[in-house]
Amino acid sequence: MPSAIYENFDLVITRKPDGTYSADARDTPGGDASVTFTFGGAPPEVLGVVTRNFQLTPAPAAPPPAAAGQPPGANGAPAIKDVGKYLYGAVFRDAMLAALRLGQERTHRRNTFLRIRLNLTDVPELAGLPWEMLSSESDNLALSVRTSVVRYQEREGAGAPEDLLVKEKPLRMLVVISNPDVPGAPALKVEEEWKRINDALQPLREQNLIELERLPRATLEELDNRAYDQARPVHIFHYIGHGDFDAAAGKGLLLFEGDAGGAKVNYVDGERLGISLSSFLSLRMAVLNSCKGATVSGADSFAGVAQKLLLGGDVPVVVAMRREISDDVAVAFAQVFFKWLLVNNLPVDAALTRARLTMRDVEYSRARAVAPSEWATPILFMRNHDGYLVDFQGRGRVPDITGLQPGGVPGVDPAAAEHYKTVLAALTKGKLVPFLGLDVNLFSREAVEDWLPESGTLPSYRELVKYLATSSKHPFPFIPALADVSQYALLHSDDEGTFYDTLADIFRRAGEPTGLHKFWARLAKQNDLLTGAAKANVDDETRRFLIVSCTYDNLLEAAFKQELDRFHVVSYVAYGENQGKFRHTVYAKPAPDAGEPVKQSQVVIDIANNYAGLYDQSPVILKIPGTVGEAAKPPFAITEDQYLDLLSKRELAGILPSQLLTKLRNSSHLFLGCNVREWSLRALLYRIWEDHQAHYASWAVLDRPGDIEKKYWGACKVRVIEQGLAEYLDGLGKSCLSLLPESQPLGGRA
Repeated sequence: MPSAIYENFDLVITRKPDGTYSADARDTPGGDASVTFTFGGAPPEVLGVVTRNFQLTPAPAAPPPAAAGQPPGANGAPAIKDVGKYLYGAVFRDAMLAALRLGQERTHRRNTFLRIRLNLTDVPELAGLPWEMLSSESDNLALSVRTSVVRYQEREGAGAPEDLLVKEKPLRMLVVISNPDVPGAPALKVEEEWKRINDALQPLREQNLIELERLPRATLEELDNRAYDQARPVHIFHYIGHGDFDAAAGKGLLLFEGDAGGAKVNYVDGERLGISLSSFLSLRMAVLNSCKGATVSGADSFAGVAQKLLLGGDVPVVVAMRREISDDVAVAFAQVFFKWLLVNNLPVDAALTRARLTMRDVEYSRARAVAPSEWATPILFMRNHDGYLVDFQGRGRVPDITGLQPGGVPGVDPAAAEHYKTVLAALTKGKLVPFLGLDVNLFSREAVEDWLPESGTLPSYRELVKYLATSSKHPFPFIPALADVSQYALLHSDDEGTFYDTLADIFRRAGEPTGLHKFWARLAKQNDLLTGAAKANVDDETRRFLIVSCTYDNLLEAAFKQELDRFHVVSYVAYGENQGKFRHTVYAKPAPDAGEPVKQSQVVIDIANNYAGLYDQSPVILKIPGTVGEAAKPPFAITEDQYLDLLSKRELAGILPSQLLTKLRNSSHLFLGCNVREWSLRALLYRIWEDHQAHYASWAVLDRPGDIEKKYWGACKVRVIEQGLAEYLDGLGKSCLSLLPESQPLGGRA
């Protein structure tokens, strides 16, 4: 099943006091940028389209209107495709063009898509321009699979909904087909469109996942009557019919049928339709397949029907037509859009992009001599961040994460409950990756001043550094980094074998997994249940549980063997002929009733892009420094030279499976036991983030952090949680339990 994860490129356009326009991009994948532009230098053929259609200056005489049923532009009117190139050149230049290209490059590397959210709230005079046609000579933003162009309308006092996902089944679409006998208005192929929508959604109808309902008569009275049937909530409103724009009143209109005994047609503006639709409490989206449904006045960016529905605050997503559209293109739009939105389960803008491609093909096959432009007629207005409407393949077996309210989890401090709710929101969407550092070895114990291998415990970061410094007689005036002291200890050891044997003995005598290791193993086991609680779409690859271990022992693997039937370990190799690559090991039970999983296969990953070995969705332990092996020289990175080889000579994209790197770069991170005094950790995070800062909400759990730790994590936009590991996981575990059946414990402090 296809999927699409979007990152937002928010572009806000405002008018400056001197009459020029400012385009500002903030917090985009390509960074911040700002440009100033004006229409003063537009070429005559572009300015003619702008002034005639959008009246930024007194308009010249307009050409005669197209004949009924004739495609726009066929009567000699100037094509608007050049306006898209001009708008692209006006806005995307200098720093803005650099930000766009960097955003496209970064999202491509992360295997995500780029959503350009255009905010024209404060410049209604520009809202009618065909921004959907933004294109350079080689890049058409709204037709590219990897980008989308949407309108983002601000509404005073209204925040953007977190998601649109319809949880109840069946999803219900109310279709209003209006084809009144209006003099001069051509008859529409409404019955053909109705049939094609039914055919496109037949697979879901057969499974009782969706219900198509046609309003008996396309009148306001019938629509208002239907609103009283709350037992059958409506999630999508779809209008098929004529639209118009009253230039004198500056209002967009839909042509409903007149009531019995009255006029044949009822002109309905956006405000009146919004009143009716506000009574449909479960409504997620309105689709207006009419001409001029999105046309606006130059003084009010909410004058169109679509904008009025957004202004009402009850319809977070609206798709409407900006101008006249041919019948065959309109029918193709509806069929393909709903198929890819609901059957193929894509975000609304990705589904619209797919529909645009089909619309273009239909138009081109009809008139090859005319450059296709009707594909840009649909305008998508969004107030939400995600775009997914359904998850018919989701688990849906556990309660909603939103049930976790502050103070609502027994045994969890109300102040901490809000934080846990945020962490679980990422976890249930498959967008949380825990990082374990050496200080997880302080779980449920206190640090000791002079740790020794004979102590029976694994060392923390500081304990290991001091032990190596002391045993190698390092002349340190201060505690060095682990990579530094390891390099010194190696150089001053009797031989390499002795050095590596010492380290191997330390980490092989690990003993039993602690409560921390068992916690994450049990959480990995329940991962499908927890991601089933998400309201947002979670595809199989995103759903996969991934945990990063920056330790050297095998306790996490031991805990996974106790809880899981199958899992993967992807571990860095720092020595030998495969140095600089990752080794993939599969652990699985030989039979369902067998004991613990055993090593089934082990391969070195030579080609990381789309690596096929991770074909199932079993949990993955990613050991970036490597792990203790059976050879005399353990294949993990611990010295300066080994980390320099990993971090300076090799691109992660070239050695780490692309599925895992994509997840790393598109998730929140939870750092447990990670000591930032280690420069290799800081360098690793820089390579993952491709920047000095986390791109998603992330947290570092620290017990009694110092100023250095606070300042570093703060600069990285990682929130510091001042709490001991045992106490923190106890609260997180209790919060998770509120989403799981009582028979599925995760464990607590022990």
